[in-house]
Amino acid sequence: VDLVREVSSRLQKSIAEAYSLPVSDLRVADAFITKYCVEGQSGLGLHRDGSIVSSTVSLSASCDYDGGGTCIDGLTSRPEQGSAFVFPGKRLHCGMPTTRGQRYILTFFFSLAADPSLDSCRQVRTSSLPPREVREVPKSVSAGTDKVAASRPTTMATKK
Repeated sequence: VDLVREVSSRLQKSIAEAYSLPVSDLRVADAFITKYCVEGQSGLGLHRDGSIVSSTVSLSASCDYDGGGTCIDGLTSRPEQGSAFVFPGKRLHCGMPTTRGQRYILTFFFSLAADPSLDSCRQVRTSSLPPREVREVPKSVSAGTDKVAASRPTTMATKK
């Protein structure tokens, strides 16, 4: 819980700057760990999230798996361990299949707390903005990867 709070706080600042949203109104609507592997869920098909902004934080070192990453408009992002990929939740995207090893990500869905009815208006404005890679997440993300990833290893990315 402390890790989620620490990481989300840093992400909220980056999201506010990148998408011109009030940081005081950004809230974590959901956060969960997902495990991708060949033997289980290897990826996630094309979909749109229900959030105003989504983010994936890489908990695994890129040498621990092959494939994987978040694909938007034919471009796949595979941030290094401890880095995040931030994008408008309504952008069509997918989780590319992991073909070797295990990939763990910490997923965040952000909403606006002040007035949830504004989310749809702001979705229109943010949906055409480009995704961004954020490298300001705390070092504790990469330092505690094994412990964090092991805490909910079977969580699947089925929430939208």
